Formats: sequence, structure tokens, C-alpha cells
Amino acid sequence: MQMKDLISSDKWKKFGADFNDHSGMTAYAYDAAGDHVIEKRRWANQLCPIIRGGEPHREESVCAKSHKAMAELVRKEGKIIVGTCQAGLLNIALPVFVGNDFAGIVGGCGLLPPKGEVDADVVNAITGMEKNAATTLGQNIRRLSPEEIETQVRYLEDRVLDIVARYKEGYRKTKTRTFKSLIRDVQRKGRCHQCGACVTFCTAMNYGALELSETGRPMFRDPNKCIECGVCYMICPAVDDLNEMLKAKVGWQPPLGRTEQIGVFRARDEALRTRATDGGTVTAILSHLFEEKLIDGAAVTRQAGPFKRIPWLATDADQVIESAGSSFDFSVSGAISLYAQDYSTYSPSMRMLGPATHKGLSNVAVVGTPCQINAVRKMETLGVVPSQSVYCLLGLFCSGGYVFGDKRREKIERIGNFSWEEVDKINIRDRFLVRLKNGEQLSLRLDELDFVKRKACRYCDDYTSEFADLSFGGIGAPEGWTTVIARTAKGVKILEEAKETVLEQYDEAPDAERMITLREVIEWHSAAKKESAAQQLVKLPNGR
Repeated sequence: MQMKDLISSDKWKKFGADFNDHSGMTAYAYDAAGDHVIEKRRWANQLCPIIRGGEPHREESVCAKSHKAMAELVRKEGKIIVGTCQAGLLNIALPVFVGNDFAGIVGGCGLLPPKGEVDADVVNAITGMEKNAATTLGQNIRRLSPEEIETQVRYLEDRVLDIVARYKEGYRKTKTRTFKSLIRDVQRKGRCHQCGACVTFCTAMNYGALELSETGRPMFRDPNKCIECGVCYMICPAVDDLNEMLKAKVGWQPPLGRTEQIGVFRARDEALRTRATDGGTVTAILSHLFEEKLIDGAAVTRQAGPFKRIPWLATDADQVIESAGSSFDFSVSGAISLYAQDYSTYSPSMRMLGPATHKGLSNVAVVGTPCQINAVRKMETLGVVPSQSVYCLLGLFCSGGYVFGDKRREKIERIGNFSWEEVDKINIRDRFLVRLKNGEQLSLRLDELDFVKRKACRYCDDYTSEFADLSFGGIGAPEGWTTVIARTAKGVKILEEAKETVLEQYDEAPDAERMITLREVIEWHSAAKKESAAQQLVKLPNGR
């Protein structure tokens, strides 16, 4: 085990600079073989570089011997050691262990202990400097109080424990990738879903480095505020870094993810069914969760115009029902979902997690597309804010999303031979369904609309929101009903309670053969999306 296995040389250099800023001491790090890890140092005083300068034997006389002695001692004792070098300067050394493997030591030196003085005789013997000069330089070196020494010890210990913990969890096996990496690896390749996860995390942490542009694209607000933590990169749904950890967290199984129950449902409330799309199942469940006080918020979207839906934080059942609105379902960025349930699958509802945290809400239901659900689960996996406010994740089936400009809308009108002014509702199953205000229903093939499909959606391989607690879609269900997959223990509990109160099930006692057929239909659509995404991904540089 080597120190550079834990973090890169550049990161150790940054570690040393940070400790120097924090303590005023000269930071050092040696690996188990006694080799320098921090090559370039900031000196704590004017005396040390003189001692270290000149002929090689000078370094061997004081600094190297002191550090090697401390390394042997801390390795043997397995604990932090506070001592002094031959010249009388303070030396704090901390062992770095990964399990039982000794990787090296980190520490700081170059200031004086509480009652210490520079040994002018030693300095004279090593460097030939006049004793009076050594004493004068020594008088300019700051003394640390016992409390200050304790503070620096704790700071070093916390930083090392964090580095080791991140290494164990696999976060630092490769170079940290930051928002600049996201721009290079995701945005420039057309893979950004504009889910807002990166901005949501950065805003919730009050870093203030990122923001969303008017078109929904994440961008730098102030690059100088970016601390390069790499979290924005890891939680991006287009990045695979945490995929195995994510699958382990939810107990994912092929080919659809974890599936505890599959059924077809709709809301019992007829008025709600009329208002919503596909039977109002999602709206009914959210209303139930509010009524039972299991949630105090719901990150959804609501209608803000005929071609626009916006993220919205509902705080009671009435607001959830209001948000259902018309399923003429265009998102804030002009995108329409390919599964148009009560909520746009591409208005970034997860952006409401930040405001929910700031309002003190602690149990929020998030309704979103597969990419949004993926990002929130990654936040939960890392344990970062604002995921601690999430109660449950309700995912929507999604084949992709469309982006409509005026000319594209006009082309769709020509293909379908209708006017948008005549449209009452839109729904997407295996075809693009348009219900007109006169009751007529039109049907367009999805491949006819490929020219308006969002580029990022071409690379997504998750059709059924495989990491959600509950997943909802129209595929496999009769008109006016919703297919529901309960995936987690929490999802099963929510569904069972909803069945007793607000939902009715299609065919109360479905035979096994019909359920197998339903699953086969879902699996076919899921497999088709995975195959299509794989074909698109191989066309990218480096395969992704």
C-alpha cells in the first residue's frame, strides 16, 4: 500500500497547502518506504530552508532523521506522536493505515512547542550559521499553545480518516472528476439530461458554484466557488461510477431491476380519474401519503401554459391534485414526456429537493423520470444533501423525451392532421396518442416523431425507473389504468396501503398467465430501450 494509491500526487500537494493554511506549519508526507509524497512545500519559518539547503548531508542530519524516527515510532505505536526535531522545532506525526496496511505518515513541523526554543548549537553545527543569527531567526518562529497543537492534531486526523474512508469506498481510485469533467464527458457529448442533480446538490450545500441556464442546462455560476469535491460528477445519471454500489443498495436484479409486485391500478375517485391521465394512480398515492402524514412535501410539476410545465413543490393533497391538471404535458424546457402521466417526465422536479430542505421538510416524495430517480438514489448512496429529506421515489416509465419548437410542432400537426388548439390530452404508450376536445383520438407511430427526440434520451437504457420504490407506466394496462411495479419494501408497503384506501385493481384476482403476459410486455419494451441505448453509446468516442 502506497500513499499515492490513496490520492494522487496533486491531491497530496493540495493536502499540504491546506494544512499549511490551517496551521502555519510545514506539511510533509512520507510513504512506507520513506519517500517524499509532498515534494514542494511551504515553509513555516526562515530557518528550516537553510537547514534543508546546501549539501545533501544537511537534510540527513536533521529533517530526514527526525521524520524517519517519527515514522518508525508512529508505525510501532499506531498512534499520533507530538515531539520535536534536533533543532527543537515541533513535529506532529500521524500514521496512515488502511486496515492493517501501513501506508505512510503525514504531519507538520517548523513551529515551536509552548515553551520551546531553537537549539542554536545544533543549527550552528549543521549549517555553520552564527549562533546569534540562529537565535534571532528562532525568535521569529511562532509558538503553539497546547490547545492549538490539539486543534492541528484533530484537523490532520479528520483529513486522513476522510481520505482513507473515501479510498475504501472506491471514490479516489481514479482522479477526481469535477464539473469541468461533466462538461467534457457529458454535456459536449449530448448526454446531459438536464435533470438538475448537480445543481441541486451544489445549491443545497450552499457552495454556489453552479446554476441552471434559462434552457435548463447546468453551468458555472462562479467557478471560483467550486471546491472540486467531485460529487456532481458521481451523482450524474449519465455517469457509471456508482452503478454497482447503486445496484447493491436497492437489490437490483435483471432484467427489470427488483420487482416485488406488478399490477394494474387506477384511482377509486372518479373525479380524479377524469382530471388525470391513466387513471390518476400517482396522484391518488401522493394524496394518500399526505392524508396519512407520511410525507410533508412532493416534488412534482404543474402546468404553466399549453406548452410548459414547471417544477413544483406541493405541500398538501389539494396541491397535488391541482398539479395533475391536463396531461397536455409540456415541460419547462419545451420537452414532452414519452410517458405522459400526471406529471411531465422531463420537467426536472428533483430541483425541488433543495427548496424542500430549506423549508424544513423532512419527508418528501419525488416523482421523476428514470434519470432523475437514478440521480437521487446516487445521492442517497453517498449520503449527501438533500437526499436526507427524501421519503420515497416514484418513478415513471419513459421511452425518452421530445423537444418541441414552433416549426417542429407545426410538422407534427401535419403528420397527425390536427391542430394543437384542438388537443385535450396527450398520452404515450407504444404509440403517441392525441385526444381531441371533440372526443376523437389520434394515434401516431413513435418512430414518426424521432426527429424531435431529445439527444440525451437516446443514450438512456432505463425504461421502467429501475431504482425507484414504485414505478408507473401505461404499457400493458388498459386505457384509463396504470401499470405499477413495487420494487422495495417501502414501495410494497405504500402500494398495499393504497390498495386498501385509494386504489382499485384491474381484475382483483388476476390469473398467473395474465400477470406473466404483463411482465413480458414490460420486459420487451425495457429490452428494446437497452438495446437502442447500447447501439447509440458505441458510436460515442471511447464507447461512452
